[in-house]
Amino acid sequence: MDVYIIAVAHDESGSMSVLARPDSPIFKTKGYNPEYPNLYGDPETVKGMTALATTISTSHYTLARYLDDIGLSESDLKVLNLEQPQAVAAFERGEGDLVGFFSPYSYIGKAKGWKEVANGADTGAKSLLAIISPKKWADENVDIVVDFLDAYFEAQEDLVRQGPALADEYKKFLMDYSALEISDDNARGDFEDIIFYSIEEHIENLENGNFEKWTKESADFFYEKGRFTKEDRDKLEELRFGYTDKFMKLVAKKRGIIN
Repeated sequence: MDVYIIAVAHDESGSMSVLARPDSPIFKTKGYNPEYPNLYGDPETVKGMTALATTISTSHYTLARYLDDIGLSESDLKVLNLEQPQAVAAFERGEGDLVGFFSPYSYIGKAKGWKEVANGADTGAKSLLAIISPKKWADENVDIVVDFLDAYFEAQEDLVRQGPALADEYKKFLMDYSALEISDDNARGDFEDIIFYSIEEHIENLENGNFEKWTKESADFFYEKGRFTKEDRDKLEELRFGYTDKFMKLVAKKRGIIN
């Protein structure tokens, strides 16, 4: 592996949603598994249902973790593979009992009155967006990497301070980037649900192995779905998925956070 993960841009698991219609019997039960108290549904109710999801995606991962958390597997129900816009249209037509979305479609679904059964944060299906750099280049240009991360986190801290006030700019970005038009409420959703880790939290999560653990859990899921081989998965794990704390610690030293 010739790249480093030099930082985590954000944790978007809170914006990954499994939704159902508000009159679904799923909502009669909450906290079936005490380890996951915010999840709705139980095995008897959910078994045999039909779920719509974009397979081999973060929304699929969230759905799979949800099922596992309540004691089921994908073989216990029917999972139909649909792209996100198709899933919105199909669920609106009355197809399926559950639907898995990632942002911004999770907010589009909620705006239509569909209710959240589970999200990635509550199921433990962490979804981390990594900032990577070629290993050789980063080792040869440490000062540039540190200056980049310092500037990046300065911008991120400003984004966190302003939060939903940036909704209009975010809406414009989505329109320019993907021709996707969303409402003000939908735009604010990402600012409320996505976790931005501070420099101190970065170092803590790198040192205690959380980032590595969460990445391994998602890697195991995608390996099981055939996205890569066991040899590739094992090699990534051996290399700690490329995580390094040396650049973040240098940023922390530059800012006087650590000595």
